[in-house]
Amino acid sequence: RLRTVLDWATTAGLREGDVITAVDGEPFTRDERLWELGQAVGGSAPVTLTVRRGGQTLNVTIGPPSD
Repeated sequence: RLRTVLDWATTAGLREGDVITAVDGEPFTRDERLWELGQAVGGSAPVTLTVRRGGQTLNVTIGPPSD
């Protein structure tokens, strides 16, 4: 499952060093929500991640590839 999540994240444009700050608009803290992130991203619906990249905040939608 981790490999699939990483593939989706890379395809969506996430980069090494990006810091996830929210998942579907809900604040993300690594300790509390890492497991939830894996479950959400592993589902069949897209998930929007808010990420900090350098001095910018971006929204990136990841999910299963279209058939």
